[in-house]
Amino acid sequence: MAHSIMKKKLLVLSIESFSGRALCNAMNSPFYADWEIHGTWFSNLHNCSLASSWELDVTNREAVERVISEVKPSHIINFAGWTNGSEPHMFYMVHAQGALNILLAAKKLNTLPRILMIGTAAEYGPQESRSLPTNENQDPQPVGYYGQSKLLQSMLCRVAWLDWKLPVMIARSFNLIGPGLPGNLAPSIFAQQIKQVLCGNQQSIQTGPLTSKRDFIDIRDAISAYL
Repeated sequence: MAHSIMKKKLLVLSIESFSGRALCNAMNSPFYADWEIHGTWFSNLHNCSLASSWELDVTNREAVERVISEVKPSHIINFAGWTNGSEPHMFYMVHAQGALNILLAAKKLNTLPRILMIGTAAEYGPQESRSLPTNENQDPQPVGYYGQSKLLQSMLCRVAWLDWKLPVMIARSFNLIGPGLPGNLAPSIFAQQIKQVLCGNQQSIQTGPLTSKRDFIDIRDAISAYL
């Protein structure tokens, strides 16, 4: 007698993002045949095989609760983020309020899902040279909207674990690089200029200050760690 396999349900918030696209590519493998992938998108949903897809603004509490209650995921990964500095309030709306909306909706499910939130190096803020390389035991001292709002997300996740026993984890993976990296980030800008130089359309590569040192993580390695 054949036995049906209970599929695990993964809900990915902002599946159209750089990380979301990489996750879709990674899970398009027989190894993840027992996973059912659901995704939400805010703009420009790309080609990804999904059990269901939803247009969603994570700052809309009712909409977030509706999607999570409908999907009833066993796992949630939140890739929703904001980087537009011209609207500072949106950093807090997306990273803090958005995370809280997800956590509140998740705790209403009969079976609590495992949740992964994505943090950032910006939560630590500038560090003295004697404190480098940065590690997760260092005290967060964010100085900008992005880092502050992401730290609020981390604090909300801690409350969700302590008060509600939600199994939530935070991955502060940085700096990510790989296929599909947004064109406004330094590695992409450098790559575009290198191409122009090789094509004879540009004589040199223009950069900003190069005193900082960074370790880079391939997005495919990061996704493997997330999963």
